[in-house]
Amino acid sequence: MVVTPTFVTSAGKSEVAVETLFCTFTAAISGSLPYSLECKEIPIWHFTEGEFILLERQLYLLNDILDRTTHYFRQELTELYFKSFSLELGNIMLLYQQEKSDIPPYFSRRDFITLNFMKLVSKHFAKEHHIEFYADSLCISIKHLTRVIKEMIGKTPHTVICDEITHQAMTLLEDDSISIGEIAETLHFSDQASFCKFFKKQKKISPMAYRRQNKMNIS
Repeated sequence: MVVTPTFVTSAGKSEVAVETLFCTFTAAISGSLPYSLECKEIPIWHFTEGEFILLERQLYLLNDILDRTTHYFRQELTELYFKSFSLELGNIMLLYQQEKSDIPPYFSRRDFITLNFMKLVSKHFAKEHHIEFYADSLCISIKHLTRVIKEMIGKTPHTVICDEITHQAMTLLEDDSISIGEIAETLHFSDQASFCKFFKKQKKISPMAYRRQNKMNIS
């Protein structure tokens, strides 16, 4: 577990309370025990002041949105901020690893698969909707990738990809100047009907209805 010292001090939380807060963040995403808390021995990472500030900012965003229980997009923002925190932390860990000749024993191959999968999804989700691309890029089988991601974050690779597409679609739908057809093209759906079918399956509402609903909430 990683918690910045300033966050602990300013939030006035004990070590146990902070661990509970971190569990809450993870439970909001997957509903399962976070992998990091399953480990019996977790070494202390020594970050720079800049890295502390960066990670602390992500934790404050998570803390704020979890407190705002009436926010219409609370779940979506929680997932987004948690992913942002995870990617920032993963980037720091990978940079540290590149500076060392050996990989820390507690940072397993499953960790690297998960981090690299999330990195690939973040970069290619708009164009690559199928698991095969990510498994091939990581040089592992679809079955192995599915098993690792499911164990590590409590979601299947397909769900992770769909979540990314959905979040981007929601962002684009907030801009009235972008047509539904243009969004479908941007996200590499074969046609507008395919995109609408996908979005309705994910959000239980059509893209146009979501756009109207969003405008009403803003006004």
